[in-house]
Amino acid sequence: MNSARKVCSNPNPKLYANLLSRLLFSWLYPLFKQGKYHELEAKDLYNVLPEDLSGSLGDRLESCWTRELAESREGKRKPKFRKAIVKYLGWSYMKYGINVFVLNMFVRVTQPLVLGSLVSHFYQNSTSTTWDAYIHTSCLVCLIVLQVMLIQQANYGLSVIGMRLRIACSSLIYRKTMKLSCSSVHQVSSGSILNLLSSDVAKFDTFFTSFHYVWIIPLQAVAMACLIWQRIGIATLVGIGSMIMTTIPIQFLFGRIIRAMRMKGAAVTDKRILVISELISGIRAIKMYVWEQPFERLVTLTRRKEIDIIKIYSYLKGISLATLMFTNLTTLFFTLLVYVLQGNAISANTVYVITYYYYYLRLTLTYHFPNSINVLAETSVSVKRIERFLLLDEVSKTIESSSSSDDTDGSAVSISNVTAKWSIKSVVNTLSDVDIRVTSKKLYAIVGPVGAGKSSLLKLLLGELQPSAGRVSVSGSIAYASQEPWLFTGSIRSNTLAEKCA
Repeated sequence: MNSARKVCSNPNPKLYANLLSRLLFSWLYPLFKQGKYHELEAKDLYNVLPEDLSGSLGDRLESCWTRELAESREGKRKPKFRKAIVKYLGWSYMKYGINVFVLNMFVRVTQPLVLGSLVSHFYQNSTSTTWDAYIHTSCLVCLIVLQVMLIQQANYGLSVIGMRLRIACSSLIYRKTMKLSCSSVHQVSSGSILNLLSSDVAKFDTFFTSFHYVWIIPLQAVAMACLIWQRIGIATLVGIGSMIMTTIPIQFLFGRIIRAMRMKGAAVTDKRILVISELISGIRAIKMYVWEQPFERLVTLTRRKEIDIIKIYSYLKGISLATLMFTNLTTLFFTLLVYVLQGNAISANTVYVITYYYYYLRLTLTYHFPNSINVLAETSVSVKRIERFLLLDEVSKTIESSSSSDDTDGSAVSISNVTAKWSIKSVVNTLSDVDIRVTSKKLYAIVGPVGAGKSSLLKLLLGELQPSAGRVSVSGSIAYASQEPWLFTGSIRSNTLAEKCA
């Protein structure tokens, strides 16, 4: 609910930073200087940027999700949360994709060529001048500086986008939790909601820094393969072929398996959190009946299943990353071996350029590309889990509001031939053909045995139980005191008045 938000007194220097300061991140220097001489405290933190506030981020994503729901109803299709995410991101994500594209298709492709020209200057029969060496050295230094600036700006910008989407999803999940109908509450546990807020939304922090490699790396591999072909000819096929055969098919296979293990592990984690939550809530009964050992075995068994899945998942990721250790060297060895067997002589220029290209190909094909595939698989699972939660039924306004003059019989509450049940799949109705008239300025009590439907009738008046037939009309507003006490973060006044607090 509404609670006071603490605002730091430190204005964020990024708001007033110029272009050079943003490129070099020098707007953070005062914070580093403060931390050098004094221990940093909470008061040293900067104010949150206006575009990073959770309220505005949640409003934007909720608006995109609402539009997706409306479009899906018009098109008679199932809503897709990923489409709402695409609408939420707009062109901000592709803007940093240009940085990554220039970095991988221009800077990293040009560096080996400049290095090869610089190495050729030191040949005994070289015709290049000293000024040529200076120019090549300057170009190499500029390319390295440009590479550092591009990669840092891209990583920072993409990390911020991931952070904002994580915060927006957390806000959207919280808002959805406040609107769940009672039937939906029985379908989802508090443990699964906590898992969504802690584990699933965290995938966005790493997803955006990796996803651009999925479409850029194939283009970069083709460009580098063509340049290597110009150097060593048909021997290129041996190196590129062995690198591709040992990475792409295997990594796609590992990506599918990791995705399946991720879904299975998330389900087991939800079950484990549910067991722990129910155990804590019922700890008095467990201690009273001395049930510690049976429940201890239950928790241990559930945790062991989760650990087994995490262990298999970690082994698969370890095997996937183990190819980084030998792919580059073995590929370079077989390529140069075939090149020499063809009767060609090895030169320093050729070796340096080929080694440089294979280093980048190894880095992209055996690390960035497989990692992007794995992150994409994990994030798609998280998006589907969030989507299933957002599609749960909400409390809808099915109660008609009326004034006292509208009711000829003077009824404050009118229930006419109402039939209702908690679940659509349920065969038996919870309430059947209920017909009640409650007049104002009188005291009424609902009595009956356990399971007669007293609480269901009250939920019907509150709008939390949806009638499948009939009509419910209420004149005025309803004050409700729950049987179970509740408390949210805020003042006594805000707890008393709930959302009516000014």
